[in-house]
Amino acid sequence: MDNFSCTVIFFCLTLLLLLITTGYTHIVIFFIIQQHIMSNKKSAPNKSVDEIVTDKVIALIEEKQELVWQKCWQCAGISPKNFVSKKPYRGINYFLATMFAPDSEYFMTFNQINDQNKNEKAQKGIELVKPLYKERKQLDKTTPEYEALTARIIKIKDEYNVAYLVEGSSGLPIVYANKRYYKIVDGKRKTVKTEEESDGYWYMTRYSNVFSQHDIMNVDFPKTEVVEMTEKQKNAKCEATIKALQEFKGLKLQFGGDVASYSPSLDRVQMPEMKHFESSEAYYGVMFHELIHWTGHNTRLDRFEATGTQFGSKSYSKEELVAELGSGILAAEHQISTEALQENSAAYLKNWL
Repeated sequence: MDNFSCTVIFFCLTLLLLLITTGYTHIVIFFIIQQHIMSNKKSAPNKSVDEIVTDKVIALIEEKQELVWQKCWQCAGISPKNFVSKKPYRGINYFLATMFAPDSEYFMTFNQINDQNKNEKAQKGIELVKPLYKERKQLDKTTPEYEALTARIIKIKDEYNVAYLVEGSSGLPIVYANKRYYKIVDGKRKTVKTEEESDGYWYMTRYSNVFSQHDIMNVDFPKTEVVEMTEKQKNAKCEATIKALQEFKGLKLQFGGDVASYSPSLDRVQMPEMKHFESSEAYYGVMFHELIHWTGHNTRLDRFEATGTQFGSKSYSKEELVAELGSGILAAEHQISTEALQENSAAYLKNWL
């Protein structure tokens, strides 16, 4: 993986427009702009948050024939969230959760899992298995004795309702940013604690590992309630999103012709009429692709390079990846993701990689 691919993918993921309708007439629009990590460390073993996330995403896109995040959440009212805070993941974290754990609604950090054991019964179970872990550490993992001791440990944990991770579980990086203030002293930036004494600020990117509910034992997760939407309801949800962008964000739409495009100079999306598409899903899939391009205007995310985007160039490839990744997530959010859309999007993304 070259540096350009790494930069492109992380840029794409962090500038996705995630539109979530709340009710029939309201929309919440999240513009996620990820700041670069300010670090002078160039040690090869220490990967940045950008690289950690990007490596995972590129590997999955190159490995899979479909887009996992489109395929999973096709039921209304479901979004991945932290089990303790109940806060839904947004932006890149929404993408990561649905991409790497498509059948999970709830996630927890390692510490949050351990916090479930702050009761007398669970603590007793933990004390009982401690010597067994020490004993198992001396055994070869391939032996029957190791397997028997592992089964005994699990039995005790289950008996005492100890919350624990399934062995071999891998964490998912959830990205967040801490706001840091600085003051210019002798021409150099010096970190300060408060905004009042600062000359400006930046965001320090961090991540924490979370685990999906299917890798966590003895935690009582609520049953996921799903509601399958009809085609009419799906179309209405798509139209509500488009209408909200027109009313609240000044989206300009023009219909006609046989070409779908976005013009930065006119700041306008051009779309053929729905009757020219094979299905309503195909129509809205293309519409969302162009709407993601629309977010790049200099009055919004200011994503386009001043030199323009020539077909086949790095800047063009970068923007097409942004648009197709964003379109894929919007299609999943609006439950219009079909097998044909998934295959087309996966092939499209691989082409620009």
